[in-house]
Amino acid sequence: ILQPGSSIASSYSSTESSLCPKHMAFFEIKEKKFRMRAIRYKQVRQFLYKDICLRDLPHLDPNHAKIEELIRDVLVTKINEMILEGRAAIEDATPAGADLLPVKFKLRDP
Repeated sequence: ILQPGSSIASSYSSTESSLCPKHMAFFEIKEKKFRMRAIRYKQVRQFLYKDICLRDLPHLDPNHAKIEELIRDVLVTKINEMILEGRAAIEDATPAGADLLPVKFKLRDP
């Protein structure tokens, strides 16, 4: 079974990449003959996840006149922290120009 996807190997959990190594397919065609070779990715891009409950942040007053700006500032700070965390984790393993860091936030109301 060949299931095409992104050319960037991504892993949604740390165990996913170790339990099921990611591969790309190299498809060769010459005249009427063809073959496909599996090439294992040397590295897998991890996703970083953070849950933020705005109610747990005591300095955010929902009645504040500029609450949207305060929330934006909190989220920008958290995103920048995650970018630094991700870069530190892949600093030596990532070739130049491949430093994309997927970031996902889930805002929840307990």
